[in-house]
Amino acid sequence: MQMRSQHMHSLMEAARRRISEWSGPMTNPVTETPLDQNNSINVPLQQKSKTPVKNPQTNAVGTTTSSPIPAPAIVTPCTTSSFNIEKAVEHLNKYAAADYKTSQRECSKYVADVIIEGGIVIERAHAQDLGRSLRIAKFEEISAKHYTPQKGDVVVFQVPPSKEYGHVQMYNGTQWVSDHKQRTAGHPKSFFPRPQYESVAYKIYRYPTSTPGCE
Repeated sequence: MQMRSQHMHSLMEAARRRISEWSGPMTNPVTETPLDQNNSINVPLQQKSKTPVKNPQTNAVGTTTSSPIPAPAIVTPCTTSSFNIEKAVEHLNKYAAADYKTSQRECSKYVADVIIEGGIVIERAHAQDLGRSLRIAKFEEISAKHYTPQKGDVVVFQVPPSKEYGHVQMYNGTQWVSDHKQRTAGHPKSFFPRPQYESVAYKIYRYPTSTPGCE
């Protein structure tokens, strides 16, 4: 009897093993998720949570932090002056009358011709009004305080008493010239063409030689 009972037990164990081999691992009957040896749901580690992990080295999920990319610097191309001062001054010296007595009283026309000869288009005007034309032609006003003349500078004088027109002149590097060569550089008042202009308002203009910061 005992032997028979043992034999039946062996047959049942063998049958149980075969059923296990045929059916594969046991699953959760509701979710059909595989069970481990302890009949717990066997979920792969990477599937246990679908909540993305925020990396401490990132400022957002899946986005790496980095320093802001600086905007490219705006570079102003260097440009040289379109005003050929040497050519203008050459014309200035060549055709100017020797002194005031032999001049044609056409300082505005003459200085405008000189500027045009140097490559700058300028609108003609009476001497006292030529400042507006110079500004339109891109000449810049220069402060008279601590002023040191440079070749090609232009000065516009307003109308003095008892005169109908003002005066305009250009510096040739050593002397002020209009339609005539004015007082020499050694004269204490060489800046003024005539004594009556010493008391009237004037403005100084200069054409920019290049873009600031460029050689």
